[in-house]
Amino acid sequence: MTIEQKQTVLKDAAAGLLNIHEGQFIHRDMAARNLLIDDNVHAKICDFGLCRRMDSYGGSHFESGVSPLKYMAPESLSPPHSFSYRSDAYSFGVLMWETFTEATPYNGLRGDEAAALVLEGKCLNACAEGIPAKYIKLMARCFSEDPSKRPSMTDIFNSLNA
Repeated sequence: MTIEQKQTVLKDAAAGLLNIHEGQFIHRDMAARNLLIDDNVHAKICDFGLCRRMDSYGGSHFESGVSPLKYMAPESLSPPHSFSYRSDAYSFGVLMWETFTEATPYNGLRGDEAAALVLEGKCLNACAEGIPAKYIKLMARCFSEDPSKRPSMTDIFNSLNA
C-alpha cells in the first residue's frame, strides 16, 4: 500500500472507532487483523467479540480468555485489567505503527513477553522506519503510560484528517 492508502485506512478506522465510542462502547481489540479493506482501500472495523459497553463507572474489565496482549495498554495488562476509551487509543497507536511499518508488533516475541516490555515502559518505537514524521507525535501520545495523556478518538480522528 502507498502512504496515501495507509492514511485512508487509518482515517476510516479512526472514524469507525470514534463511532463505536460515541455509542458508549469500547472495542478492546483494535488491530489490522480486525479491519476489512475493500477494493478502493477503505476500511471497516470488524470482530466485536471483545467489545463492551462502558460501565457507569467509566471502565470495563477483561473477564477471561485469550487477549490481544501485543495491542493492549499498560493498565489493561495488569490487574484489575482496566479498559477505557483511552486504552482503545493506545491500541489505535499500535494499529498506526503496524499499518505504516507493515510489520507485526513485537515480532518474534510471545504475547506475554511483549506485555512485560510494555509494563516496563518499553512500548513500540513511534519513530520506526516507514512512519511519516507528521504522525510520530500522535503515535507517541497514543503510547503514553498515563491514559489521561492519550488523545481521545476525536483528537486522533481530527489529527488524521488535518
